[in-house]
Amino acid sequence: MCPFSWFASATVFIITCLTVVPMVNGQFNITEPGRRTHIYGQDFVAVIPLTTGLPESGSSLQIACVSCQSSSATVRITFLQGNFSENVTVQATSPHFVPLSIFELEPLATTTPPTPAMFNITADENITVTVLVKIAGTLNAYTAFPVDSLDGYYIVASYGMHDEDVSELTVIATEPETHFNLHPYSDVTILGHEDLPATAQIQRGIGGWVTYQTNDSFMGGHLQEVTNKPLIGIVGTHRASAEYGWAQSLDQLHLLVSLGTMYAVMPVAGNHLRNIFRIVPVWENTNITWISWHQSSGKYRHESYILNSGHVLDLTFDSNKIGQIQGSKPFLLLHHIQLGTPVVDTALVTVPPAEQFTRQSFTFATYELPDIEVDTYITTLAPCKYFEQISLKNMAGSASVLDFEKTSGTEDGLEYCGSIRQLESGVYTIGLYPHSPSEAVYSAILYGKTASGVFSYILASELNQVTCSVKDTEPTLCHPPTVPIQPASTVQTQTVTDMTDATDVTIETSTTPNKDKSTGNGTVIGVVIAVVSIVVGLIIFGCCLFKHRLLYSKLRLSRHSQDLRICDDLSESRHLLGRWKRLDESEYLEDNPLRQNVRMHTITDAVSDGL
Repeated sequence: MCPFSWFASATVFIITCLTVVPMVNGQFNITEPGRRTHIYGQDFVAVIPLTTGLPESGSSLQIACVSCQSSSATVRITFLQGNFSENVTVQATSPHFVPLSIFELEPLATTTPPTPAMFNITADENITVTVLVKIAGTLNAYTAFPVDSLDGYYIVASYGMHDEDVSELTVIATEPETHFNLHPYSDVTILGHEDLPATAQIQRGIGGWVTYQTNDSFMGGHLQEVTNKPLIGIVGTHRASAEYGWAQSLDQLHLLVSLGTMYAVMPVAGNHLRNIFRIVPVWENTNITWISWHQSSGKYRHESYILNSGHVLDLTFDSNKIGQIQGSKPFLLLHHIQLGTPVVDTALVTVPPAEQFTRQSFTFATYELPDIEVDTYITTLAPCKYFEQISLKNMAGSASVLDFEKTSGTEDGLEYCGSIRQLESGVYTIGLYPHSPSEAVYSAILYGKTASGVFSYILASELNQVTCSVKDTEPTLCHPPTVPIQPASTVQTQTVTDMTDATDVTIETSTTPNKDKSTGNGTVIGVVIAVVSIVVGLIIFGCCLFKHRLLYSKLRLSRHSQDLRICDDLSESRHLLGRWKRLDESEYLEDNPLRQNVRMHTITDAVSDGL
């Protein structure tokens, strides 16, 4: 393992003007197909954006052992932008909290724009790292991913509620000579470099960073490192000012190839909480089908909609009722939580798909704040026939096993069951019973709230590669799901104009040209484009044939001079053919912007990192 190393480096912006927005296409060469990565490891970089201020007392890194081979793990925490470092011992049965409210962060918050804080956490055993941040009463949390589990391609999405909300994406380079760009579906600026286009290709060294902002939501834009070097992406939303509270949320971007096709969802219960599940497609013509409980009819109902890139679909589900969502292609699912009316804080967590359910056990502690009551909830999801195999132990005293009240709808076509349970303060271990069937898997998310803050983060999941390659917007899955979410004959397909009975559904569309909300219109546009392409192709073929005849005639008039020109043309053609052949044989995505046959110009402008 190569630990993350740090040095300050110059920043170079490469501004590339493109006339197209790239689609995700081609072979994903991150590692061998079907690679297995995890949310636990031995080398992490935890990033804390400081746009809204410094972490207050109660902010911390929660470090927990995962199947430690010994009774404890030796962990080193290093502040990458200062002299702070600390060695701690993490017991196998009890997580350790490292405070984040340190004075070394203060200089970072005074830069323009504020510099994100970065901590390197290394260990001699597998650990998980959870970032818990308290700022002006708001609470934020996310599960940090090991450096070995990072990637160079992500889908960026967030949830903005009001005009005064700001969605923010902070990108960190982890290797030298890192080049990346963002292709958004909304109006985005680069914080501190508002004069640059949002699609500017940016070069960073190790630890170099950039922050993107939008007054809208990120609608599924593509963040790509052009040579597939790993990036860290932290996304979230906060208010533009603290006048009414920051209402901030944070989450780490999940790898595009780890997104799945099947999700089970369980709203978190609690007073003054609202749950919104945002569906973000990656590819065109993604058929989304969901099963949700309808209070009016007293039963589960199947509904469907077709989404394209740049569209998002927001769903709400009844509390204490499980829902299931399936896509014809992998997609991103976010869980956005609002606290209070009016909203005083928000939380954001990426929902693990069924393809990322795990057999691993995880130890965690509830989040405690001095003199503040924190209500903690855990949601667990699993295939219904294996749900009873989940074990949740309170590690205090005799390590008693706690029960779950299972919620299911198997008679209505649901394959997955879920449960939500409130937890008392303490240390817990969640996993599967020792002799559970090999097919038994599960996932878990932890939620917490106070009177003024709410947070959520993943407890149990994997980060396996689900998508191996894509051709003509059709992804090939490394491990295709074998069980459909429901019989196809029961699906009710609706357009946006026929959603009167689905009052909990909201569809938003970006302002990107040639994007249409209507399924029918999208299909018609596709057909029209296909017909026009054929006609244009025939016209070009006719022109080429005419030019060929004309060239043949000219050859007969001036054989010698034309032979020389033909040789020159053939030489240039061979050169171009060799160039494109090398590009086609390369291991980049087929629609990498650098491989588009478009006109571009490059401007290099060296600026300071501000670190």
